[in-house]
Amino acid sequence: MNYEKLNASMLLRLKKKVKMISAPQTLIIYYSRTGNTASIARQIAQIIGADVFELNTKDAFPKDMSATADVAIKQYQSGQLPELVETPTLSSYQRILIGSPVWNGKLATPIARYLQETQFSQQQVGLFCSSVGQAANVTTKGIKGTTKILPTLFLVGSVVTADQVNQWLVKDC
Repeated sequence: MNYEKLNASMLLRLKKKVKMISAPQTLIIYYSRTGNTASIARQIAQIIGADVFELNTKDAFPKDMSATADVAIKQYQSGQLPELVETPTLSSYQRILIGSPVWNGKLATPIARYLQETQFSQQQVGLFCSSVGQAANVTTKGIKGTTKILPTLFLVGSVVTADQVNQWLVKDC
């Protein structure tokens, strides 16, 4: 029996277990109309070993982005944000990361609705936003129940690197 290989293998497994124990249990919640934010959410989940939950609305948005933008403007103006089908249970998570596309410079209305309805329990919370390049006026003021708020991560396109994620998550709340 090769004890050197066995010890290296055992050490690797032990390092993975220690990393799992020491890293906060993380849930990524996102809404994605086109798949761009979904792709980023899955990439972040793979990088940090997080669970993922996709928010869905009761009524679908138009396929055309201009029409979706018009609907979102009306929803924000009227305060009638879209109804969500289901929301996740947060009690077993220490960190919640929320992904949203940017619509008209703001969070997508399904995410705004989620934040409006959700009271966090002192979890660390962070937003990540995907955009096709438009400026964003995204705020974390809607996050309730915690003061542990990460700076918002803004991404253009559908790719995120491990370095971007690691730099984002190590910032103090």
